[in-house]
Amino acid sequence: MHKTAKEQIVSGLQLGGSLGLFLIAGMLMGDGWSRVFDAANIHKMVGWTELALAAVILFFTAHVWLLLLGGIAMAGIFKSLFMVMTGTNLYPIHFRVDNPRRNGVEFLVYCVAILLLIFQFRQKKPTKFDRIALTSCVFFWLPAKGPEFSLWLAVGPLLLAVSWAFKTMGRRATVPD
Repeated sequence: MHKTAKEQIVSGLQLGGSLGLFLIAGMLMGDGWSRVFDAANIHKMVGWTELALAAVILFFTAHVWLLLLGGIAMAGIFKSLFMVMTGTNLYPIHFRVDNPRRNGVEFLVYCVAILLLIFQFRQKKPTKFDRIALTSCVFFWLPAKGPEFSLWLAVGPLLLAVSWAFKTMGRRATVPD
């Protein structure tokens, strides 16, 4: 089926608006996390408000930016492979990494897991639980402090894996023997 010009314009505006909101949410998250984690900052409530607003924006636009998350994970795969092969830190100015090869392997496993778990959305739109999982993937990436693995990074992929498992079990339950 061919879309009319009006439908194409509306679709393009929705796509552009959603990606713009994703960028705004990223800015809100960056500022919010810095306000919340900065002990000297007296505006922690503003930081929590920014984080809440970013979470709402990310939740409602997840169906658009999940492909962007896949692209970011793909870039992470290449960066982590480079870290593993060369043993050099790609982030020397921003993050101190004690063992670049080990951290590169950890980040490689993380990015591959994210990419594989995103494949479940290639034909169906994400459910509400999927949106929560996708939002947590992006939302908790910033406080992870660079390529070093932390518990923050595990939240998103674990929720995506639970979502995938429930979908897989649901399909098996409906398939006749």
